[in-house]
Amino acid sequence: MSESSFGLRDFKSFRAIQKKMLEHGEMIECRDYYFARLNEGKEIGKPDGIELEKIHEKDRLGELHKNEDKNFPNALTSEDCSEDFALLARKEDKIIGLATALEGWIYIDTLDGFRGQGIASYLTKEIAQEIEKRGEVPVYVTWSDNIASTRTAINAGFVPVGTWYATEYKGGMAND
Repeated sequence: MSESSFGLRDFKSFRAIQKKMLEHGEMIECRDYYFARLNEGKEIGKPDGIELEKIHEKDRLGELHKNEDKNFPNALTSEDCSEDFALLARKEDKIIGLATALEGWIYIDTLDGFRGQGIASYLTKEIAQEIEKRGEVPVYVTWSDNIASTRTAINAGFVPVGTWYATEYKGGMAND
């Protein structure tokens, strides 16, 4: 697994490593950037050969969790399938990108072989527009070191509005 697809994109594996390190008294710092969509961003056309599908039925969201959780761990984050809706990017009947929304928060993931093609930026912009239609403010969060995700947010019209810091220690999590 490459560095970019490990610590910066795979939250579940990162947490497992954190837990193991904490057993040995080690600490890990993490920093997240928060973005709000304050403008339209740059013009993002739909990537060639991509079809979008919107899902808002809870049973279909549950199917996504059951069938796609391993492929899209950053987009399918709720334990109880509580997302408000999802946007799927398909190419030749294969799901290659997924964005979900939960109370305005955006969660997104793209399959490794399809990254760097504008799919995440397109999905982020589309799901942000859907969130805005619902009268909510879209929020996007990413690890500070994830340059590709930061670029995705900016391309879709998001601007940085805050930072969250945390330090892990044996007793739990300390927030600044």
